[in-house]
Amino acid sequence: MNPQRIAAALVGGGALLGLVSVVALGAGAAGLDLPGVPRPPVTAPTAAAPAPEPVVLPSREPAATPEPEVLATAEVDPSLLRGGIDPTGVPLAHLEWLTLIPELDPNDPFYATPAQREEHMIRENALARCMAERGVTYHPSAWWLGQVSQPRGLSYDESMAFTEALYGPNFASGYDWTAPWTERGCIGAVEHEHEQAAAAGITLTADVPEPDPEAPTARQLGFVFAQAHERCMEDAGFEYLMPYELTPGAREYPPPGAGQGYPQMPASLSEAERVAWTRHSDGNPLPGAAYRWQDAGCSGWATHITGNDNMH
Repeated sequence: MNPQRIAAALVGGGALLGLVSVVALGAGAAGLDLPGVPRPPVTAPTAAAPAPEPVVLPSREPAATPEPEVLATAEVDPSLLRGGIDPTGVPLAHLEWLTLIPELDPNDPFYATPAQREEHMIRENALARCMAERGVTYHPSAWWLGQVSQPRGLSYDESMAFTEALYGPNFASGYDWTAPWTERGCIGAVEHEHEQAAAAGITLTADVPEPDPEAPTARQLGFVFAQAHERCMEDAGFEYLMPYELTPGAREYPPPGAGQGYPQMPASLSEAERVAWTRHSDGNPLPGAAYRWQDAGCSGWATHITGNDNMH
């Protein structure tokens, strides 16, 4: 907008108004009749319209500030610490959540029905028989109880023999479910056995193990591993996020963000920092018999000290 143009318009208007006034005054003095300016008729005042009712908005209570989570102390119930959990800095509600077995809770989305659990144990028992026939020990295990099928303390050669008996001689190139059952180890043999039983109308049954109230849950075992991994990373100066640190009250790791690779990795890291974080976390283990947990970074260290690498 141009202020000079506005000022010019106002000045011109004032000069015109002055000219009209002078002309009118001269005409009046000369006795001329000038047309009067029409005025609107005067009407009686009307009653004022009633003022609208004021709108009363409901009062809004300020949002309640969530109470900080209660951190556990060393005096918590020992059942919350099974498996070797360190309670330092861990919310008490999180420790309580770790004691739950979702597969046994009908209200949990991960609930496994009694029929599903029995079907799993039927397969596990059949795998144990098949593996024994091939000279390999296999422990029938319930995953919801954190049980493990492969014996601990195996040498590398024993571990390879276990894997080949279970998956077949071509396991190194990937398990091919379309291959003949005779080429797919005990998994293929048990699959064939159950197909034959179904065709013959034979009903298979198995005992389903009950949870041991003194044993750590699968969640507790996983949390102990995560704490070991976290301690190893922090000792080297890297931040490692636990579930309850990512989101207050979180019970599980969320999917990793773009570029993170792991939800435990802080999202604020630069590309170079992410590379360094991943290298220290995963290491650079060599395949085959040359594998050493010392080469597998903090993941290898955590696996080793929790007794899950079969090399003790």
